[in-house]
Amino acid sequence: MLERENWKDIIYWPIKKVVFYLVIMIFIDSFIYIVFMDYKDILDMINNILLIITGVSAVIIINTTMLLSERIVKLTSLLYIVIVVFALLELLPEHKVYLKEAHFAQVGFERFVYMWFFFALILVYTSMGKRENQKIKIISYFIISLFICNQFTARSFVIIKLLTIILFIISCFILADFKFIENSKLNIAKSGNICFILITVSSFKSTYIYVYEAFFITMILCTVVLMNNIVNNPYKILFKDLFEKGIEMGNLNTKIIEKNKELEFSQNIVMKKEKVFKSFFRNVPIPLVILNKETRRISFANSSFVNIVENKSLKSIINKKFTSVINIDEGKFNNLNYSEGKIILRGSISNEEDLKYFDIELIDSSTSSDEIIVILNDVTSKVKVDSMKEAIQNKMLEENLKRDFLSNISHDLKTPINVIYSAIQLEECLIKNNNIDGLKKYNTISKQNCISLIRLANNLIDTSRIESDYISADLKVKNIVDIIENIIATLVDYAHNNNVDLIFDTNEEEVYVELDEDFMQRIIVNLISNSIKFCNYNGMIKINVQASYKKVVVSVQDNGIGMEEEFIKDIFNRYSMGKNNEAKSNKGTGIGMFVVKRLMEIQNGDVFVSSKIGEGTRFDLVFNRVLERRYKYVAQN
Repeated sequence: MLERENWKDIIYWPIKKVVFYLVIMIFIDSFIYIVFMDYKDILDMINNILLIITGVSAVIIINTTMLLSERIVKLTSLLYIVIVVFALLELLPEHKVYLKEAHFAQVGFERFVYMWFFFALILVYTSMGKRENQKIKIISYFIISLFICNQFTARSFVIIKLLTIILFIISCFILADFKFIENSKLNIAKSGNICFILITVSSFKSTYIYVYEAFFITMILCTVVLMNNIVNNPYKILFKDLFEKGIEMGNLNTKIIEKNKELEFSQNIVMKKEKVFKSFFRNVPIPLVILNKETRRISFANSSFVNIVENKSLKSIINKKFTSVINIDEGKFNNLNYSEGKIILRGSISNEEDLKYFDIELIDSSTSSDEIIVILNDVTSKVKVDSMKEAIQNKMLEENLKRDFLSNISHDLKTPINVIYSAIQLEECLIKNNNIDGLKKYNTISKQNCISLIRLANNLIDTSRIESDYISADLKVKNIVDIIENIIATLVDYAHNNNVDLIFDTNEEEVYVELDEDFMQRIIVNLISNSIKFCNYNGMIKINVQASYKKVVVSVQDNGIGMEEEFIKDIFNRYSMGKNNEAKSNKGTGIGMFVVKRLMEIQNGDVFVSSKIGEGTRFDLVFNRVLERRYKYVAQN
């Protein structure tokens, strides 16, 4: 679409120049009229002058279109070519007729209408955007076709007159925004419109003014204006956008220079701040390190960090892995998630004198940076204080456990002894009275308490030996089914007197394992005694031996009160006792399960426990099985 400013450059011309050229054209026209009194001679003279002027102008404008790409220039050249064609047609013999004054006016009017028809067509075409170009081309071809048909039909000049009036109205709308006079310049296009109206009115009236002369004057004046604005100053149009772009680039260049100055000023400030930061980083008393995010190697470290790493210099630290200088969990350190925010890990540095602990805070400086800032906070004093507190608490706990243990052990020792002593005194009376049944009863009571004393004594001895690491197993390959069956037989009466039934079962009769028979007896006695203690009235304890190809599992399961999940985790620790133990009159010492666990480990076995409150407890003793054929072969040799 042709821009408004481009139209201004073409259709506006200084008034003084317009008047000057108008006077000259009137003078020339008057001279022709005076010299050539005959209408035909006048018509030939004007036609010849127009032919020369428009022909030369057409050639000049066509050459100008090679430099300029404006559509208005190309279409103007087309307009002049059409005028030249009409002027040449007038030179043909069939047009060499004598015309009356009315015919002379009609010919002038036709010429003017043709010229303004093409001018209005150019004006409409150049005012449309690119999207309308195809439609405008089709309409233009249609109008031109009508124009050509008009020349070869009987209704000569009627169609073209109507089309010209329509295009004239459209051109008036297009030129409505342009002033008639602006900045002492005359609008040639609007002047042409006014002239067209006057000539049209004169053609409908029979008032014959010098139409042909008016066409001649208007044509010459428009040619002068176009030659001045399009041909005489082509570089003004050609380089107008370039000139404006140059001014724009100049302004942009000025802004860039200003921005460069601002950037240089900002860079100087940044450099100064960077120097201050580096100085602060080097001299700050807090150990600081910069790491490469990908390699986790040290890029830079301040003097405070170098000082805590003894016998090392900054050069020896640079490019080393951080984990080679600081003792830290590599798994956590190499799999950090910075989206979680603040990351603090615990690390330490060991030297000849002491071990220092640090809270290591890692800061991701930015998402685009490939560096990590590490801040080390010395927490050695805090760690030592916490360690001392923990040691004191453990010591206090151990003292409390020992105190409870001594209290319980004294109770476990005194109670059976007192019972046995009382039973012996009663037995003397029963012997005198020959009361055999009573004697048997108190003998059984004495026997049960003796078993309790033996178990307690064995546990104390075993605990002492385990602590001093002065215990070893006499491992032999034996049939575990026979051993457990014999142990249970000695405990049947003990369980029966406590209203508990013992049930033994096995899936095989001969199951050989490598064990210490004495250790096995203490383990089974401890487990069954513990189950009897926490069984309900008329309780039941199941002892089962399940043998597979490689493993043997001896399970001791009761239907007692069960244990809490928290206590199950600590059941094999020394002096550990659950809440259920506090409710019992015959409290335990807390060393029975500790002894069971250690004796199983010495025999290359293991023990597991499972329990639920109100349902009971199950202990599983796991051994490696020895096949019978291997055992018999070893026994024979």
